[in-house]
Amino acid sequence: MVAEPKAAEILKNSELAECLRKWLGKEKKVAVLLMSNCWMMNLHTMYALKDTVKCLVAPQGSIDVPGYNLKDIFNQINKADSIRFKINDLAIVCVETFDNTYSKAKAIMLDRQEPGILEQFKIFAVDLSKTTDGESR
Repeated sequence: MVAEPKAAEILKNSELAECLRKWLGKEKKVAVLLMSNCWMMNLHTMYALKDTVKCLVAPQGSIDVPGYNLKDIFNQINKADSIRFKINDLAIVCVETFDNTYSKAKAIMLDRQEPGILEQFKIFAVDLSKTTDGESR
């Protein structure tokens, strides 16, 4: 008898948080988590990661073509003054570089049928370290 292939398992948000906790320890958090999975900017993800991630950057919808503008993100990190480069600044770079001339050219190159494809994607950044009373966690 041939065994049926099993579907690949995907980590739940709580399992991802547990992996991060085991990797970093209880006192540290990932500064910026840039998620490329579709529909990851939601309350479930934010709540699960609140104790392991300071700032979450994720799409509120799908994200496929062209994806994040990693070239500009890495260039900004590389030229930033590490003393003054704040966590929220990196999250802003991740969001703002998504829709620029380079990204638009890349999107058209990848899919000439939909030159305005970037207009369909929405990327958000959320500071998960803030509590409802404005204090940091």
